[in-house]
Amino acid sequence: MHRIESRNAFIACVHHHTNGDPVVFLICELCGAVGEATGATIAETIRSASRAAGFTPKTPVIEIFGTCAHCKKAA
Repeated sequence: MHRIESRNAFIACVHHHTNGDPVVFLICELCGAVGEATGATIAETIRSASRAAGFTPKTPVIEIFGTCAHCKKAA
């Protein structure tokens, strides 16, 4: 189960995430669909940038807004 911060809502998750890896939500601004992308590369970037700043992230959540493939085809 994941929380979408911008919507104050929860969605079920079928992915097996590595502990501490960020959850990357892909949120369609047109239809409201929410997808999820793997964040392994993003996770390493966040860990590296955090270490450089002397910070330890606890629960990184990334929400990306745009247009889903279905809505893009319909446009």
